[in-house]
Order: sequence, then structure tokens, then C-alpha cells
Amino acid sequence: MDGPPIVSPLSGTRCTWYEYKIEEKVREYDGKGHFRSRWRLVKEHISEEIFLLADDSAECVIDPDEATVITRGKRVWHNHAIAPPRRYTERTILEGEPVYALGLFKTVASVEDNTIRKQVSLKLREWKNDQNQLLQRYDTDRDGEISAKEWQKAQSDATLAVKRDIGHRAKMKQLSMLRVSPHKSQPYILSTVPEHKLVSRYQRRAVLAMIGFMSLGAMLVWAINQRLVM
Repeated sequence: MDGPPIVSPLSGTRCTWYEYKIEEKVREYDGKGHFRSRWRLVKEHISEEIFLLADDSAECVIDPDEATVITRGKRVWHNHAIAPPRRYTERTILEGEPVYALGLFKTVASVEDNTIRKQVSLKLREWKNDQNQLLQRYDTDRDGEISAKEWQKAQSDATLAVKRDIGHRAKMKQLSMLRVSPHKSQPYILSTVPEHKLVSRYQRRAVLAMIGFMSLGAMLVWAINQRLVM
């Protein structure tokens, strides 16, 4: 896409998406005569820049805001030369890396009604600037004024012209966008893990969750039986 390249601030890696986290190691007194170490978050950031996903047949602009991003690219490194020591974690989607994307897909022609209304309003304003042309085109009874019925015809023609223009631009360049859905039940996933592996991963999690649920249920039944026996 046009515009400056996307670069991860930690490593300077050119990419299409990044997430980083900076932590520092601190020692804390637990109040029981002991000290313990932990990593405390200093800074984290997730890129929100849009990027282009393309194949041989089409292009799609990806808006990663609010997406669940699953990557194979993850780096963790430390800096012990400073005090306190720091740990850096970085995840990236690299340029040219295959991406599986699932979300709300919209084409250029699929614009909101309020956008069409704004463009129609601008079109009518443009026509009003040339009163002679407006009267010649819509003053059907030739009384020198535009009646309510005649103005309604002008509005209808302006709406049709706007929709034709949108359709023409969509045909010239099939630019589409993928973004988060307003319906929270619909997932929005960007993954560099192949689709079949991603499906297998979620299936394993579902099976483990079911096993855990069944185990918990069995324990509850056993506990209830023990109380009844007592």
C-alpha cells in the first residue's frame, strides 16, 4: 500500500503488523521475610496501521484494530546490562507472509446509507450552483421554479448518479476491507498459522475444556455421594 512502511520499534523489523512488550525485573518483599522476583510491565503497544492482503485474484485492506492475532513470529530477548534487567517480547506478521483472515468483509460498493446521503447532498448542491441547467432539466411545467415534485425527481436522479459512480469505482478497482464486526459474537481473526492447523488447535482446546468439565462433574457427583453416605 501507499504510505510509509510499518516497522516494529523494538527490532526495526519491516512488517505489516507488530505487538511488543517491555518488562523489567523487580524484587519485592512479600512481608514474610522473603523477597521474590517478577517481571513488571513497563510498556506495551499493538500496531493499528492498516495493511494490504493480496493474492492473484483480488486485494483486501486489513484493519487489525480489535483483531485476535495469532502469529508464528515471536521473539523474546533480555538486556542484563542495565539495572533493572529488561525483557523484550515482540510478535510480528512479516511482509509477504501468508495470512488467514476471518472477519467482516465489505467492498467499496457496500457503503453505509449515510455516506450515500452525504454524496447525494453534495451532488444536488453542485446542480443548484447552475440554476439555468437545473431549470432546463427539471422545470417540466416551465414556470421558472422547481416544484416539490420536480425536486423529488432531481433527488432521485442524484441518488442514481451517486450509486452508479460508486459501482463504477468498485468495478475499476475491487478494493475491499476486512475489519471487526459490530456484532461481538462474530470472530475477527488474523493468523499466520495455516487454517487447518488453526482449526485443529481450537478443536483440541474444545476437547480439553470438555474433559475438564466432565472431570469436574464427576468430582461433584462423587462429593455429593460421599455426603449422602455420611
